[in-house]
Order: sequence, then C-alpha cells, then structure tokens
Amino acid sequence: MKIDVVVPWVTSNDPKWQALRQQHLPNNTKSDQGADNDEELFRDWDTLRYLLRGIHSHMPWANRIFLVTMNQRPKWLADLAKLSNGKLALIDHKDFIPKEYLPTFSSHTIELNFHRIPDLSEHFIYFNDDMLPVQDLQPAHFFDHAGLPKDQASLWRISQPNYASIYGHILLNNISLLNQHFSTQDLKSKRKIYSLRQGTRRVLASLPYLRYRNLPGFFNPHGPQPFLKSTFEKLWELEPEVLAKTCQNKFRTIHDVNQYVFRDYQLLMGSYSPDNISARVRFFKDFPGQFSALESALKNPKIKMICINDDITDDFQKSNDKMRSILDSHLPTPAPWEVT
Repeated sequence: MKIDVVVPWVTSNDPKWQALRQQHLPNNTKSDQGADNDEELFRDWDTLRYLLRGIHSHMPWANRIFLVTMNQRPKWLADLAKLSNGKLALIDHKDFIPKEYLPTFSSHTIELNFHRIPDLSEHFIYFNDDMLPVQDLQPAHFFDHAGLPKDQASLWRISQPNYASIYGHILLNNISLLNQHFSTQDLKSKRKIYSLRQGTRRVLASLPYLRYRNLPGFFNPHGPQPFLKSTFEKLWELEPEVLAKTCQNKFRTIHDVNQYVFRDYQLLMGSYSPDNISARVRFFKDFPGQFSALESALKNPKIKMICINDDITDDFQKSNDKMRSILDSHLPTPAPWEVT
C-alpha cells in the first residue's frame, strides 16, 4: 500500500504574492460575506523545515510528499530536479486546481481539490505545515491492514466561542450538508461508534447525541488526517454545487465547507478503522507560555506528533526564534531536500 503525504504551504514574505493578494482583497478585512483574511493565516512560522525533517526521520516509508504552493518555494529548499528519488514534489495550484477557481487565497479551495493532484495515491495523509512527526511512526498509525484510515468517530456539539471567528460557521455548514444524507442511525447501525479503541472518553461523549436523529457535529482532533482519495471523488459527485461554491471564494467565508466534510463523510460511510488517534498528538498555540510544555512533550515517547499553531500577537520574532531553537534540538538532522 502506497501512502502519500500532502502539505500545503504559503508565505506572505513574497512581493508577487502580496501584490496578487492585494488585487483580490475584499473591501474590508472581515467583509459582510465573512471573508477571513487575517495576516496570521499566511505568516511563515517556519515549521515546514521541521515537518520535512520529521517525515524523513520518523516516516521513511512515506511514498511521496506533495508540497503544495502558489508559485512559491522555501528559500532553504534544494533544487528538487537534482535529487535522484523524486520523493518530494513541488506542486503549484495551477497543476491541480481548476482554473476557474484561481487565484485562490483560501485553504478551503486548496483542500477540497486534493484529489486532483496528479499521481496522488488512493491513501494519503494531509499534514498542515505546523504538524510535525516527532517520534517514529508506522503506516499502521494511519491506516489499517485493509487500507481504511485510522480515526475516531465521536459526536460533538459544535459551538462558536468567538463571535468574530468563521470556524464555527464552517463546521455547521459541513454537518448541515451531511445531515441531508445521513443520520445518527447510520452510525448506530455500523457499530463502530461504540468501539472503545477510540478511547472511553470519546465513546461516552457520543452517547447522549445518539438519542436524536440529526448529527450535531464531530470532534475533530487537530492533527494529520488520513484520507482516501476516493472519498473526495464520491463527495464531489454527491454535492458538486456546494463544493464548487466554496472554491469560487477567493478567501475563506462563513458560507464555506472545508476538508473536515470529507473526514466526516468517511466516518458516516464507515470507511475508517476505530482508533484513539488524538492520544498520539499534542496541540500547542499559546506562545510563549507553552514553550516549557512543548519541550516536555518532545521528551515523551508516547507523543508521536505535535501541532505548533501560530497564535502569537506580539514579539513574533522572539517567539519564532525560541521555537526554532527547541525544534533544532529535537530534529537536528537536515532532510535531503534542505539546503544546509
């Protein structure tokens, strides 16, 4: 079984990209359509280097790595044409996203079209560039022997703690779309929702919602997500207009769906193998306050992956330098694609 890795990456430190983005900006940062255009979405937190080191060191079995960009490349990335194995491929948006959706500054448009990446395997793992493998991982951490994605189906009431955020709207759009095709009965009939391999806490969290017909939403672990390419193809066949409408937005909006709709669809179809995937990942976003917790997590062999989210509102450079110092100590060996 070939397992690919897909990683989207963007940096705002690019004058050509800045000019193109400026050309397509809505009138307001948060327009009346809820366009999401925060600078932090595009800031280079410099975690991609360590993601590639982690894949090289801890996931040597990965078939190919598709680095998805908008005609950009990290300044430290080697000339891939001169490397022999072709394991890392630089993929431009125009190589797979239909031209009617370009240019795009929305991660949703990029994510919804992953299945169109040329030569992408049926089995792939979606990594954000801030999700890092930090201990040895095996294919069995992501897919079972039959090729089903490892995942946990835990029902969860969607809430919106931040009025200014569009994230809750998008999750509601996802589950509203799927409620037109599924109900909790689909989960109960397949029985996987009761599997304790997902973690007792996650199973117990689901039980109150199984009394009702409508799906409230799913708990979404913030970590690398295993997918079947065919899942994307099936949902595009089922709901082409909704997915296309999202792709037409240049920036993320409150009317979008996102990649979690594919994950939720896999869960509802029963196309997954129950596992406690959230137990292997730690999520960090409160910097500089969480640097000590990050260092502790990197020493814990049970924590296989971490996510270092950019949520810095002041002194970005100081925190970024500290983060890179910590990661250099844990992942000191450059990957073969890295210019030293």
